[in-house]
Amino acid sequence: MVNKVYQDYNKLVQLTHHIQFSIIKSFYRKLKPKPILSEKHLQDYFFKNLNLFLPDAKQLYLLTCNDYKPDGLVLLNGNKIPVEVKLTVFNEKARWQLLRYMDYTNAQKGIAVARSYTAKHDDRIIFIGIQTHENEILKDLNCCCKCN
Repeated sequence: MVNKVYQDYNKLVQLTHHIQFSIIKSFYRKLKPKPILSEKHLQDYFFKNLNLFLPDAKQLYLLTCNDYKPDGLVLLNGNKIPVEVKLTVFNEKARWQLLRYMDYTNAQKGIAVARSYTAKHDDRIIFIGIQTHENEILKDLNCCCKCN
């Protein structure tokens, strides 16, 4: 009988641990921090620090271009160049998006801004890799982190 009680107790302890683990796992998923930095933050950071990335470039302010609205335009060596910013990876889909903007604006070049570039190599695209930590970007923008 003692053996039976001990086995039941062991099963109860295992069940309790399993339940506790499941509850903790569930709370962790809900409390998992969301990324603070948004694509808009990266756009603002790039254009605020444009002279660091492209010393001879000037930001142009664009009007809405119907369905085609790049994240920005710069004037570099007398040429208008559309800019497309991605928060993490500039992939093939983003490359095609930038190529559409280049076509729409009759630009020979385009600027891709992201942390990394995985799209097909294209000589028409100037890649600007931003490796700055998100906290430094938000600090540079004087952001309170509640603007997402």
